[in-house]
Amino acid sequence: ADTVNEILHSKMESIRSSVKKISESEVDKSREILNEESDIFYALERNYVTYESTKYLSLLITDGEYSCYTGSTIKSQKTYTFSLSNGKQISNQTLLGFHELDIDEVKEKVKEKLNQDQVEFGEENTILIDDTVNSITTDDAALYINRAGKLCISFIVKTSQESYNDTIELN
Repeated sequence: ADTVNEILHSKMESIRSSVKKISESEVDKSREILNEESDIFYALERNYVTYESTKYLSLLITDGEYSCYTGSTIKSQKTYTFSLSNGKQISNQTLLGFHELDIDEVKEKVKEKLNQDQVEFGEENTILIDDTVNSITTDDAALYINRAGKLCISFIVKTSQESYNDTIELN
């Protein structure tokens, strides 16, 4: 847990230093500014969500960027899961093994969900299913145990317009 804390602290330092103010930046006058009152031109963002079940504590971290022109955009997600009995971090591979799953089965479940959610505009598919599914790997998948003790994956859905976040229970 100490190593995770050091990693998170280091990243927060870079996030804090990323903030650029509108009042101190060269603004493109031809573009609309979404929230001029905040005076934020650009900033990295980080959101933390914790899930505690009877056996595990999971931390889901979502990183993104804010631009005064486009708003917030999700860029990546990371999770850390710890055993409440011994405090040790549990790897994604171990989480999958506990639930008798492998990454290919996870990808298939994500693909099924995205196929159900697919919205078509004319000939163009909105959800980029293959791009989304192919971005999921054992090491980088945002797997966590929710409050009900279920294994979940949070993932960024890539689209032909703006990406968004989705979550599914895997068991």
